[in-house]
Amino acid sequence: MPRNSVDVRRLVDELVAQVNAAYGLYLDATTGFAANLRMIAEAQKQTGATDDSPFFYSFGAPTDGGHVLLHQTTNSAFKGRNRDNGPNYIQLARFLIVMLFELWETGYRRPVAQAAGVQRDNLLSPVFGDLRLLRHEILHNKSRLSPETKGKLQVISPPTTDSVDMNKEAVEHLVRAVKAGLDDMVKSFTGQDPGYRTVWLAT
Repeated sequence: MPRNSVDVRRLVDELVAQVNAAYGLYLDATTGFAANLRMIAEAQKQTGATDDSPFFYSFGAPTDGGHVLLHQTTNSAFKGRNRDNGPNYIQLARFLIVMLFELWETGYRRPVAQAAGVQRDNLLSPVFGDLRLLRHEILHNKSRLSPETKGKLQVISPPTTDSVDMNKEAVEHLVRAVKAGLDDMVKSFTGQDPGYRTVWLAT
Protein backbone atom coordinates (compact mmCIF):
# COMPACT_ATOMS: atom_id res chain seq x y z
CA MET A 1 0.00 0.00 0.00
CA PRO A 2 1.22 3.55 -0.66
CA ARG A 3 1.85 5.97 2.17
CA ASN A 4 -1.58 7.47 1.70
CA SER A 5 -3.93 5.35 -0.40
CA VAL A 6 -6.87 7.55 0.60
CA ASP A 7 -5.17 10.58 -0.95
CA VAL A 8 -4.33 8.59 -4.09
CA ARG A 9 -8.00 7.76 -4.56
CA ARG A 10 -9.13 11.30 -3.73
CA LEU A 11 -6.71 12.87 -6.18
CA VAL A 12 -7.57 10.49 -9.00
CA ASP A 13 -11.27 11.01 -8.29
CA GLU A 14 -10.65 14.73 -8.78
CA LEU A 15 -8.81 14.07 -12.04
CA VAL A 16 -11.62 11.86 -13.34
CA ALA A 17 -14.11 14.63 -12.55
CA GLN A 18 -11.99 16.97 -14.69
CA VAL A 19 -11.85 14.39 -17.47
CA ASN A 20 -15.63 14.05 -17.34
CA ALA A 21 -16.04 17.83 -17.47
CA ALA A 22 -13.73 18.11 -20.48
CA TYR A 23 -15.53 15.32 -22.31
CA GLY A 24 -18.87 16.90 -21.40
CA LEU A 25 -17.66 20.13 -23.01
CA TYR A 26 -16.72 18.16 -26.14
CA LEU A 27 -20.15 16.52 -26.27
CA ASP A 28 -21.96 19.82 -25.66
CA ALA A 29 -19.98 21.51 -28.42
CA THR A 30 -20.42 18.72 -30.97
CA THR A 31 -24.15 18.70 -30.26
CA GLY A 32 -23.99 22.42 -31.02
CA PHE A 33 -22.27 21.76 -34.34
CA ALA A 34 -25.19 19.58 -35.40
CA ALA A 35 -27.61 22.31 -34.26
CA ASN A 36 -25.65 24.83 -36.35
CA LEU A 37 -26.31 22.79 -39.47
CA ARG A 38 -30.03 22.69 -38.75
CA MET A 39 -30.05 26.41 -38.01
CA ILE A 40 -28.29 27.43 -41.24
CA ALA A 41 -30.48 25.13 -43.34
CA GLU A 42 -33.60 26.72 -41.87
CA ALA A 43 -32.21 30.24 -42.30
CA GLN A 44 -31.36 29.60 -45.95
CA LYS A 45 -34.81 28.16 -46.52
CA GLN A 46 -36.47 31.22 -45.02
CA THR A 47 -34.27 33.90 -46.61
CA GLY A 48 -33.24 32.28 -49.88
CA ALA A 49 -29.57 32.89 -49.06
CA THR A 50 -27.17 30.82 -51.16
CA ASP A 51 -24.11 28.91 -50.05
CA ASP A 52 -22.01 31.84 -51.32
CA SER A 53 -23.87 34.32 -49.09
CA PRO A 54 -21.89 35.66 -46.12
CA PHE A 55 -22.25 34.23 -42.65
CA PHE A 56 -20.90 36.28 -39.78
CA TYR A 57 -20.71 36.66 -36.03
CA SER A 58 -20.91 40.16 -34.59
CA PHE A 59 -21.76 42.33 -31.62
CA GLY A 60 -25.01 44.07 -32.45
CA ALA A 61 -27.10 44.00 -35.62
CA PRO A 62 -25.61 45.28 -38.91
CA THR A 63 -28.11 48.15 -38.80
CA ASP A 64 -26.74 49.34 -35.44
CA GLY A 65 -24.23 52.14 -35.40
CA GLY A 66 -22.05 50.25 -32.93
CA HIS A 67 -22.01 47.03 -34.96
CA VAL A 68 -18.71 45.17 -34.55
CA LEU A 69 -17.81 42.35 -36.95
CA LEU A 70 -16.09 39.45 -35.15
CA HIS A 71 -15.82 36.81 -37.86
CA GLN A 72 -17.08 36.35 -41.39
CA THR A 73 -17.17 33.41 -43.77
CA THR A 74 -19.68 31.94 -46.23
CA ASN A 75 -22.68 29.72 -45.59
CA SER A 76 -20.89 26.96 -47.48
CA ALA A 77 -17.76 27.18 -45.33
CA PHE A 78 -19.85 27.38 -42.16
CA LYS A 79 -21.72 24.21 -43.12
CA GLY A 80 -18.50 22.49 -44.11
CA ARG A 81 -16.74 23.03 -40.82
CA ASN A 82 -19.83 22.01 -38.80
CA ARG A 83 -20.54 18.84 -40.76
CA ASP A 84 -20.53 15.54 -38.89
CA ASN A 85 -16.93 14.65 -38.00
CA GLY A 86 -15.77 17.65 -40.00
CA PRO A 87 -13.06 20.21 -39.23
CA ASN A 88 -14.72 21.53 -36.05
CA TYR A 89 -14.93 18.02 -34.59
CA ILE A 90 -11.29 17.32 -35.45
CA GLN A 91 -10.01 20.60 -34.02
CA LEU A 92 -12.01 20.18 -30.82
CA ALA A 93 -10.64 16.65 -30.40
CA ARG A 94 -7.13 18.10 -30.64
CA PHE A 95 -7.94 20.62 -27.92
CA LEU A 96 -9.27 17.76 -25.78
CA ILE A 97 -6.10 15.71 -26.23
CA VAL A 98 -3.92 18.64 -25.16
CA MET A 99 -6.16 19.43 -22.20
CA LEU A 100 -6.33 15.86 -20.89
CA PHE A 101 -2.57 15.47 -21.02
CA GLU A 102 -1.96 18.79 -19.28
CA LEU A 103 -4.48 17.99 -16.55
CA TRP A 104 -2.42 14.91 -15.76
CA GLU A 105 1.08 16.22 -16.34
CA THR A 106 0.88 19.63 -14.70
CA GLY A 107 -2.03 19.14 -12.31
CA TYR A 108 -2.04 15.63 -10.87
CA ARG A 109 1.02 13.57 -11.68
CA ARG A 110 3.23 15.00 -8.94
CA PRO A 111 0.55 15.02 -6.19
CA VAL A 112 -0.50 11.44 -6.99
CA ALA A 113 3.15 10.33 -6.97
CA GLN A 114 3.72 12.01 -3.61
CA ALA A 115 0.62 10.35 -2.12
CA ALA A 116 1.74 7.02 -3.53
CA GLY A 117 5.26 7.40 -2.17
CA VAL A 118 6.99 7.14 -5.55
CA GLN A 119 9.12 9.48 -7.60
CA ARG A 120 7.15 11.57 -10.06
CA ASP A 121 9.18 10.29 -13.02
CA ASN A 122 8.47 6.72 -11.95
CA LEU A 123 4.70 7.25 -12.06
CA LEU A 124 4.05 6.10 -15.61
CA SER A 125 0.82 5.60 -17.50
CA PRO A 126 0.72 4.15 -21.04
CA VAL A 127 -2.40 6.08 -22.00
CA PHE A 128 -0.98 9.41 -20.83
CA GLY A 129 2.23 8.51 -22.60
CA ASP A 130 0.20 8.20 -25.80
CA LEU A 131 -1.49 11.55 -25.12
CA ARG A 132 1.95 13.10 -24.66
CA LEU A 133 2.98 11.88 -28.11
CA LEU A 134 -0.22 13.13 -29.75
CA ARG A 135 0.03 16.47 -27.94
CA HIS A 136 3.55 16.93 -29.28
CA GLU A 137 2.39 16.33 -32.85
CA ILE A 138 -0.50 18.78 -32.40
CA LEU A 139 1.57 21.60 -30.91
CA HIS A 140 4.96 21.06 -32.52
CA ASN A 141 4.32 19.24 -35.81
CA LYS A 142 1.25 21.07 -37.16
CA SER A 143 -0.91 18.10 -36.13
CA ARG A 144 0.92 15.83 -38.56
CA LEU A 145 1.32 12.28 -37.27
CA SER A 146 4.74 10.90 -38.00
CA PRO A 147 5.29 7.17 -38.63
CA GLU A 148 7.63 7.18 -35.60
CA THR A 149 4.87 8.47 -33.32
CA LYS A 150 2.36 6.00 -34.75
CA GLY A 151 4.76 3.19 -33.92
CA LYS A 152 5.15 4.33 -30.31
CA LEU A 153 1.43 4.47 -29.42
CA GLN A 154 0.63 1.74 -26.91
CA VAL A 155 -3.04 2.18 -26.02
CA ILE A 156 -4.68 4.69 -28.35
CA SER A 157 -5.33 3.45 -31.86
CA PRO A 158 -3.62 5.80 -34.32
CA PRO A 159 -5.80 7.69 -36.78
CA THR A 160 -5.89 6.22 -40.27
CA THR A 161 -4.72 9.54 -41.71
CA ASP A 162 -1.31 11.14 -41.40
CA SER A 163 -2.72 13.77 -39.05
CA VAL A 164 -4.09 13.77 -35.51
CA ASP A 165 -7.67 13.50 -36.79
CA MET A 166 -10.15 11.92 -34.38
CA ASN A 167 -13.85 11.53 -35.07
CA LYS A 168 -16.52 11.22 -32.37
CA GLU A 169 -16.07 7.46 -32.07
CA ALA A 170 -12.30 7.75 -31.69
CA VAL A 171 -12.71 10.42 -29.00
CA GLU A 172 -15.09 8.17 -27.09
CA HIS A 173 -12.55 5.35 -27.20
CA LEU A 174 -9.82 7.75 -26.07
CA VAL A 175 -11.82 8.88 -23.02
CA ARG A 176 -12.62 5.27 -22.12
CA ALA A 177 -8.92 4.41 -22.41
CA VAL A 178 -8.00 7.29 -20.09
CA LYS A 179 -10.53 6.13 -17.48
CA ALA A 180 -9.38 2.51 -17.77
CA GLY A 181 -5.79 3.67 -17.30
CA LEU A 182 -6.76 5.57 -14.16
CA ASP A 183 -8.61 2.48 -12.91
CA ASP A 184 -5.38 0.51 -13.31
CA MET A 185 -3.40 3.19 -11.51
CA VAL A 186 -5.71 3.26 -8.50
CA LYS A 187 -5.85 -0.56 -8.37
CA SER A 188 -2.05 -0.77 -8.39
CA PHE A 189 -1.75 1.51 -5.37
CA THR A 190 -4.87 0.73 -3.35
CA GLY A 191 -5.91 -2.76 -4.42
CA GLN A 192 -9.40 -1.44 -5.18
CA ASP A 193 -11.06 -0.97 -8.57
CA PRO A 194 -12.80 2.44 -8.67
CA GLY A 195 -14.72 1.55 -11.83
CA TYR A 196 -14.15 4.86 -13.63
CA ARG A 197 -14.46 3.04 -16.97
CA THR A 198 -17.96 1.74 -16.15
CA VAL A 199 -20.48 2.52 -18.90
CA TRP A 200 -24.03 3.17 -17.73
CA LEU A 201 -26.85 2.19 -20.07
CA ALA A 202 -29.83 4.52 -20.29
CA THR A 203 -33.13 2.71 -19.73
